[in-house]
Amino acid sequence: MFPFLLCALFLFKKINYLKEKLNPNQLNKIESYSLVDTKTPGLKTISDEEFIQWFVGLTDGEGCFSIVPSNNDTSFYFKFAIFMHNLNHSFITEHLSSVTRKLNHKMQLMQSRSYYTYIKPISNTEISYNLNPWFVTGYADGESSFILLINKNNKSKIGYSLQGSFSINIHEKDRVTLEKIAKFFGVGNITKSGKESILYRVTSVKDLINVIIPHFDKYPLLTQKYADYLLFKKAIELMYEKKHLNIEGFEKIISIKASLNLGLTDDLKITFPEISAISRPLVQLPKQIDPNWVAGFTSGEGNFGVNIVKSSSTKIGERVSLIFRITQHTRDTELMKCLISFFGCGMNYKVTNRELGNYTVNKFSDITGKIIPFFEKYCIEGVKAEDFRDFCQVAKIIESKSHLTTEGLENIHILKSKMNRSRSRSNTDVNIFNKDGNLVYTFNSIKECALFFKVSERTIIRRLIKGSLVEYENQNLIFKNNI
Repeated sequence: MFPFLLCALFLFKKINYLKEKLNPNQLNKIESYSLVDTKTPGLKTISDEEFIQWFVGLTDGEGCFSIVPSNNDTSFYFKFAIFMHNLNHSFITEHLSSVTRKLNHKMQLMQSRSYYTYIKPISNTEISYNLNPWFVTGYADGESSFILLINKNNKSKIGYSLQGSFSINIHEKDRVTLEKIAKFFGVGNITKSGKESILYRVTSVKDLINVIIPHFDKYPLLTQKYADYLLFKKAIELMYEKKHLNIEGFEKIISIKASLNLGLTDDLKITFPEISAISRPLVQLPKQIDPNWVAGFTSGEGNFGVNIVKSSSTKIGERVSLIFRITQHTRDTELMKCLISFFGCGMNYKVTNRELGNYTVNKFSDITGKIIPFFEKYCIEGVKAEDFRDFCQVAKIIESKSHLTTEGLENIHILKSKMNRSRSRSNTDVNIFNKDGNLVYTFNSIKECALFFKVSERTIIRRLIKGSLVEYENQNLIFKNNI
């Protein structure tokens, strides 16, 4: 793992170093070089320094960094790629090889329009699956369910079958997080659940008794879901003792289910009209909240947002602000209030016309002085960690006052366009209209659109943000999507 990180770090530091050295005069000089025409004079006479300066610009526009699984799915590769029409491979490899000797990797060429290099394989065994127990509980507080399934079964003596289930159902883009949780417990399995969802589920009574229940007894849930857990635990213990196989024990479980989650189905209410729900346990908040629980809960329920609004009070015409938010049902209002004391900042308010409450921090000094340092120490898991990194990047731009410039504001727009619901850009439709408002092109993703117009994804995002007319094949086009 370390050689891979050193290689990647060397490349990134070299690029950043050269970016800082660029000035307008050097940039104008670099523009005279081109890789599109292999007959352009002077290609082989430029210095390594000039080549790297040019290469940084090319990478910024057409480059891509990604992690790619191997064919057997047992290792991963760090991939750097450039996609460009009529790319001159020999020019790149000749100059790049002389400035990247320290990377100790093989450069490969593939097809006629791309340059790429795989740097270092990463074994799955090198990926850390260690999770703090309180993190797991916090994540479960936000994303898990404790369910009792009761179905008719003619083969059963009592006419019904019963199954207990601890489950976490999330978007497939957070598969790695779910795999870490499955690895943490060491029981259960992950299956597909809908078009874009995956489900981790533990249904074995033995596993629930020996693994799941002991965990949540030792590291208890903090939301009102803890009451559902305690009811679920009672039912599972009855099942473990085989008491659900007789009518008396089964009816006890029916009374438990009546208080669990949404209660009994209409069919069960009709079949068991005499059954009354048992009282729900009261949930008491602890005097102290473990920070790892907060990291886990935020990984499930938190949001790192960037707000950009029109403003006549700024020269640039737009105002940028950051907001950190955790949303929860109003039944957990007291817990949300505890977060105010925990972080030492923020406020709690109810969402109008909905049974939801938000813990919110939008004061910039609190975000940079409390929220960001906390989550740098107690890390977010999953795709939301990428949102946090972009959130931090925007904070740095604001701190440096660069958000008051056209370039800085554009960078914030681009970062915002990739965050939260827009991060899965493969599902982002791009529609192209002419100046009369007629739809002339439609694409399923920004990447597909970029390949069609032979530009970078960054360029497409910029056109979507600006919404201005772009000339293409004697037409004035407007780029629109749902970002």
